[in-house]
Amino acid sequence: MTLMPESHSGAFKAEEQQLKLIQSYIRRRQARLKLSLAARKTADLEMATQIYDEGLAERDQGYAELANLHQEIHLNQQKYQDEWQEHQHLDRMWDNPYFGLLTFAFDDEPAASPDLQAAETYRIGLMNLADDTDLTQYVLDWRAPLAAVYYEYPAGPAQFLGPQGPITGQVLEKQQAVIREGQLRRLFATDEEVQDEILQTVLSGHAGPRMRNIVATLQREQNRLVRVDPSESLLVLGVAGSGKTAVAMHRAAYLLYRQPGLSAQNMLLLTPNPQLAAYVSQVLPDLNEAAIRQETWPEALLEDLSACEGRYIAYPVRQAAAAKRTLACDPRLRQALERWLQLISPRLFAAKDLAVGELVVPQDLLSSLYRDNYQGLPPLKRAEQMLDNVKNYLQQLGFQDFGAVRDSLNADLQEMYLARRSLPLYHLFLADLEAKDQVLYRQLTAGLSKPGENQPLDDVDIALMVLIKAELWGRGGPLAEDTPPVEHLILDEMQDLPLLAHQALASLFTCPKTIMGDIQQALTFDPPADYAAQTAAIYRGRGKLKQAWLNLGYRSTYEISCAAAAVWPASGLKPFRRHGQPVCLHTLAQPESDLLPGLEQCLRQQQQTSWQQCAVLCPDTEARDWLALQLQASGLASVFASGSVRPLDSLESRPGGYWHLLSLDDCKGLEFDALIVIDRACFPLEPNGRALSPAQSGRRWYVALTRALHQLDLILPQVVPKVLQPLTALGPELVQLSAC
Repeated sequence: MTLMPESHSGAFKAEEQQLKLIQSYIRRRQARLKLSLAARKTADLEMATQIYDEGLAERDQGYAELANLHQEIHLNQQKYQDEWQEHQHLDRMWDNPYFGLLTFAFDDEPAASPDLQAAETYRIGLMNLADDTDLTQYVLDWRAPLAAVYYEYPAGPAQFLGPQGPITGQVLEKQQAVIREGQLRRLFATDEEVQDEILQTVLSGHAGPRMRNIVATLQREQNRLVRVDPSESLLVLGVAGSGKTAVAMHRAAYLLYRQPGLSAQNMLLLTPNPQLAAYVSQVLPDLNEAAIRQETWPEALLEDLSACEGRYIAYPVRQAAAAKRTLACDPRLRQALERWLQLISPRLFAAKDLAVGELVVPQDLLSSLYRDNYQGLPPLKRAEQMLDNVKNYLQQLGFQDFGAVRDSLNADLQEMYLARRSLPLYHLFLADLEAKDQVLYRQLTAGLSKPGENQPLDDVDIALMVLIKAELWGRGGPLAEDTPPVEHLILDEMQDLPLLAHQALASLFTCPKTIMGDIQQALTFDPPADYAAQTAAIYRGRGKLKQAWLNLGYRSTYEISCAAAAVWPASGLKPFRRHGQPVCLHTLAQPESDLLPGLEQCLRQQQQTSWQQCAVLCPDTEARDWLALQLQASGLASVFASGSVRPLDSLESRPGGYWHLLSLDDCKGLEFDALIVIDRACFPLEPNGRALSPAQSGRRWYVALTRALHQLDLILPQVVPKVLQPLTALGPELVQLSAC
């Protein structure tokens, strides 16, 4: 990669002039939009005045004219919103119109002379900018087919997929532009696929309270995943910091560009917690697209139950215990549910004679209708369909006033079901399980009373109820009548879901999906060895599924990534070479007395840096809450967010460093400039009774270490825990040890 000389370069000066030309067109276009917006306001006022002056709203004969005016007002207001939004986007575009330049010659275009290739330079940015009057293309949208060449190819032959098939040509030059506040700062010429110079600069920047878009530094393998065919589902497994979540959000923007009929309201992002949803919420608006709908995955399952019974939407749902989530990946539980559903379907409707005055619709007829005539329908939808047969039977007996008794007969038929609501149906399954497999029953209920009676439901209960509802009530469809249907689902941190939850989501959402995760970051349960294969099989059964693996970790410095890979080699993490400070291990001779002074020492050192987003990470909520009390009583609370020590409820940043106090479960998917991680053995707390396996301990430390971008300090007991001992074997250029 070569750096163009600064403003003395002829190419640099020429690009400055091109930038001014583009900015001039942006201002002219904004001026035209302002005139159009003013005209639309005037038109709205004139039509409203006409309605009032002519009294159209009060005249019966003016109804048609009134309807037409209301329609015109509605269309005018829609166009006003579109133009106002374009004006806002152009305001942002003026500051940074483009980030890349692609000089490309199409193979089928004649050259001006035999010695020259017909070529044009395309500037690539966040949105398309073209003058329709003279067909001048100022900026090409990064999602356009031709823009894929910028991400995919070095200089030489290249091709992209056009509407009629592959289009070939030659990449003559690729450049990167750094434009800030409307000024061209730097211009790079590169033949490389990975834009090292700008990528290093971006990765070395400060963390923020919200994830930023990576469109200027999108890597080749990431770009290919973003552009996977909209009709296909995509399952991406990748190491920590490989850009999985960023790929998912940029894919959402790409789909909104590729599918004009798709709106942000037709897309749904499912995350394990609200913090992660808030963290990624700004990516799409930064890409000039509306934010998509966001929920946690248990909330989505609850909404599905509420489609039949509104009561469940308000049910308190807790996170299932690790053992129960692990059980929800056990094929024995899935097989028990499938066996019960096969058995319950013919038995769910207990027919009996139906009396209508002195007439009787016999039990045998109702049983036959349920069992034979409507076996293609979900069991709980059959009774209502049987009403027409009941009507015909009664009319043959001379009964004509069916309308007067229809509702009461429908109610009588519904009462013949053993159960219709989700919770009683779930209890029927549990009763069957208890009778046939007491060991499995005790594992599922943990020896407690039935869920929903004297204890709240958890997310595994909800997943089982959704699967029961899907089989007995029917599958798919919108979550609720007042929300648009989901046409593309994005599921992040998929490793946090047990397999039964994946099955429930697959039954609910039949649309294409983008699914991202890292099985080595599973903290809430122990996934089986074939978890990835089983998950892929679940979603592949609902349509085309493309799978991919990302193993290059961009987030953390080389030193931090090497430490994480040493602690948990099973992660497959390949560090990206962006160097920073060595990881620092601080050992405490007497944790009971040395923890707070040791932490203060780390905090004071970090306050001398310019980091903006920082955190102290505790192993669990008990340790976090204990430390919060100690810090609040000390003089250290002032360095934490809002001057207090509290669990994370929102991300804030400032120069000089806000510090957040977190547990490991609080920080999934988040990242911080500087991070201090404290081992549980340093806390004067009783053992929490959860002995971690080597795999569990390795995964937890892998997640903890990879939350850090630039600076990582570990506070440990004097005897370094076994899982972290590989760190002591790394050289001083990667890891340094000190005693507090």
